[in-house]
Amino acid sequence: MDEMERDINGPSYFTEDDGLGFSRVVRDARGNATMLTPEMLEQRVNLNEMWNENCQRIEENRPGGQIWGTVRGAESVPDTYCTLEFVSIGEKFGLAKCDYGSVYVPKSAIKHIKNVLSGEIEVGQMFDAWISQPGHQSKYNWRIEQSIGVTEVY
Repeated sequence: MDEMERDINGPSYFTEDDGLGFSRVVRDARGNATMLTPEMLEQRVNLNEMWNENCQRIEENRPGGQIWGTVRGAESVPDTYCTLEFVSIGEKFGLAKCDYGSVYVPKSAIKHIKNVLSGEIEVGQMFDAWISQPGHQSKYNWRIEQSIGVTEVY
């Protein structure tokens, strides 16, 4: 990676409009300034759009909007169908990326994809799957949904 590509695609501090006409540095939940890649920034925007369209709290709901999360509470994010790309494959699990961030891929899903392809999986392999957010604190915010899971392999 040359210097210009590193400058364009590397992690940087970004600002966002706070709605009051001020630009503030993007921060994490603890209030610390966060370095993001352009891809991570795009994922953050997609997550915000998902929340605004589907996942807002009852008191924030727009007229005609749908409240998700009847099982895990009104503030949960719905299971989502999306296209994923493997970025890492290990013996026990893999990691993929989608429009909403990193996705934990369990060994069972990797085995299923291998069976569909009748061979090995490589980094960059694309597939469609339902993803969900685990109901507990987890290193990865998304995982392949257990009951439906992988639906298509390219």
